[in-house]
Amino acid sequence: MHVVYLENIRLPTEKAHGYQIMKTCEALCLANAQVTLGVTNRRGSLQGDPFTHYGVTPSFSVRELPVIDLFPYLPSWLFAPAFVLERATFVRQAVRFAKAHPDAVLYTRDARMAEALSRVGRVFYEIHALPPTKVLKKLEKVTGIVCMTRALTDRVRETLPETPCTVIPDAVEMAVFHPLQTKAEARAALGIPPEARVVVYGGRFSTMGAGKGLGMLDLAMQEIATRIPDARLYLVGGSEQDFLKMEGRAPGDATRCISNRPRTELALYYRAADALVMPFPNTPHYAYEMSPLKMFEYMASGTPIVTSDLPSVRDVLNEDLAVFYPADDRAALVQVLLHVLQDPAAYAAYGARAQELAAGTYTWTHRAQAVLDWITKNTAV
Repeated sequence: MHVVYLENIRLPTEKAHGYQIMKTCEALCLANAQVTLGVTNRRGSLQGDPFTHYGVTPSFSVRELPVIDLFPYLPSWLFAPAFVLERATFVRQAVRFAKAHPDAVLYTRDARMAEALSRVGRVFYEIHALPPTKVLKKLEKVTGIVCMTRALTDRVRETLPETPCTVIPDAVEMAVFHPLQTKAEARAALGIPPEARVVVYGGRFSTMGAGKGLGMLDLAMQEIATRIPDARLYLVGGSEQDFLKMEGRAPGDATRCISNRPRTELALYYRAADALVMPFPNTPHYAYEMSPLKMFEYMASGTPIVTSDLPSVRDVLNEDLAVFYPADDRAALVQVLLHVLQDPAAYAAYGARAQELAAGTYTWTHRAQAVLDWITKNTAV
């Protein structure tokens, strides 16, 4: 099977979707598909070979499709029309590329791209955030839809009851955590005091301009530090300036902001922690649409997870795998973290069970096979 994945992104990119797309393509190849990834030829701040950047085996081809890129020549207040023009030219090039591969199965994460491609071939749309209803209604001709959460599937079926739809969450590369460092070894490598009580959050400080609950997490840690003086919070994925921009204030004394790190180093922070936190607020995107890569990486690390209680998280985790608290409830978060930090050994089993589930169910290889099985089921004559 030849899969042509078409996405209007720069490679490499500083955003998580670049990694997710590259790992998906690599895993599809490992599942015996031939894959061609078509992306824009627009350049960003990151340079270099995308395979090297993401640590992905060059088992598939990457084609850069030419677009009209006016971003380098315009002031920021004209970026919106520049993006409209760039998107239109990429869609046109993508349709032309798809027509040149009539036997291929087409794949994309972009709703408007899926609509255009559905006119020329068999296209599967992987949905990470619910598009406007008027956009979703135009996708009745797509061959199939892959949703990241059950809630997304329910919403899609309400609008497109005749369109095949399934749930396939994100995944993790278990090899990032092999060989598995002990907590002491990870702390020694990172210069973290062995006696510290450590909480870690990994990832960007915002998604689509919305916060991720890090301000509340920071305040919770300042309160915890009055009772556990050696408690520390490491926010790995942004600077203090990023935190200030998002939260409108500087982080507290117990918090360290660590700029984005390679996944191998991020894995060390996860292993060094006593608890890994997902403090997502109760908003429609976080509650119903997200399938965060960090959740699966947290699971793979074997470190106990503390998370806000949201339906999207419940798709994967339960009370045997993680410690939940009511979303947006800072007092409850403080109490949960105090319990975990004061007696980390009592919560070790949570991390072990989550790690076992990640290795057995949520690898990129498992995900790719599920995607290919879904494609095969819905393209069989």
